[in-house]
Amino acid sequence: MNPAVILVIWTAAGLWNYFNPSAENMDHNLRLPWRTFRAELQHYAQPGDVVLFHTPIERLFESVEFNHYTYGLPVHGSLTEDLPGEADNNAYFDEVSKFIAASPRLWLGVEQASPPNFRLSEVERILKSDYVHCFTAFNVPWLMRLELYARTDTNPILRFGNQVDIALLSPLKVDAQKSLNVLLTFAHPTTLPLDTYSIALHIEDSQGQLKVQSDFGLADDAKSCRLSGISLKDLPPGQYTLRAIVYQWRSGQRLPGQVLACQRLSHLTRQALDDLLIRMIYHPQYLLIRDSAIARDCVPMFLI
Repeated sequence: MNPAVILVIWTAAGLWNYFNPSAENMDHNLRLPWRTFRAELQHYAQPGDVVLFHTPIERLFESVEFNHYTYGLPVHGSLTEDLPGEADNNAYFDEVSKFIAASPRLWLGVEQASPPNFRLSEVERILKSDYVHCFTAFNVPWLMRLELYARTDTNPILRFGNQVDIALLSPLKVDAQKSLNVLLTFAHPTTLPLDTYSIALHIEDSQGQLKVQSDFGLADDAKSCRLSGISLKDLPPGQYTLRAIVYQWRSGQRLPGQVLACQRLSHLTRQALDDLLIRMIYHPQYLLIRDSAIARDCVPMFLI
């Protein structure tokens, strides 16, 4: 092709990219979805979280992107390629373990445009040993995925029937779709009968009437994590209770509960011991946790 024609085409393409406001979005979508990456971390990340991102080829370029899109977030992060060590003699495994430093929660981002190298396998080996998968924030095939993991030794706040432990992993949050996000971990002995118990999350009004319900089966794995979204969009402003229940799904029989997060139990009723109760004021613009019927003196107030 005539060099002059090539120059004209190249110049026209450059001018189109410069003046077309959608060009940046198109370029973003053809590359890695870093803005989506940051948006998810802005919504779900909390102080103490660790973020690892695996990019086997474009280390230098993606390092700039990673640092830019995690700037100002309450996380401690690194590219997996930036951590020292090789696969031999657990050198890389030990360096990653040191970097994670037993963080309660770990985010793993993976570039999916290139085949992974040994570093991703070593990170996954640590996750398999010490963490459980909570949820996938997003997954764009051939580009990127972002997942949250939680340590299996998180201190529980409730114990049901001396068998099922539950821990709340993050403050309650309401997203843009008016969905209450509840992130919980579960632990039970391997002797617990499989396919027997379910978890119920109930939202009741000030009169004790059930308004919204979300049920799901207790995972067979001894350690598990789950993010549940409970829609609040049809609820009028008012005072509500979030209740967690463990029950046999065939009979409906509930397991009695024991509070582990607070020692002040003298004022509790049997019903409060059977369930996790969180008093909250809901308004379409905010959610205010007022107190806990389980541990009123121990649960702080916070605004979402």
